[in-house]
Amino acid sequence: MKIILMTPDEFLEMKAELIKEVSATISMANPHPVSAWIRTPEACKRLNISGSSLQNLRNSGKLAFSKVNGTIFYRVADVEKLLESNLSTNKYEKAS
Repeated sequence: MKIILMTPDEFLEMKAELIKEVSATISMANPHPVSAWIRTPEACKRLNISGSSLQNLRNSGKLAFSKVNGTIFYRVADVEKLLESNLSTNKYEKAS
């Protein structure tokens, strides 16, 4: 086994270069990060429901939203959480 000795400064320089390379690789893999917020049509598509069903979820408080200049936005995490909370493993079990 070969042992390589480094000074603390050399180690910190190597660490910085490694972090830079890993960050570049990650950003190349996902150049367009997924938006944390989606609009009504995308929420309907992800939930496979109509606009009025989505409005019922808003009105009942089951799905949080933000309204900016008349446009309604939903957090992707909240939409996914709603799907997870209604997950059923038994095909005869009725989702709550």
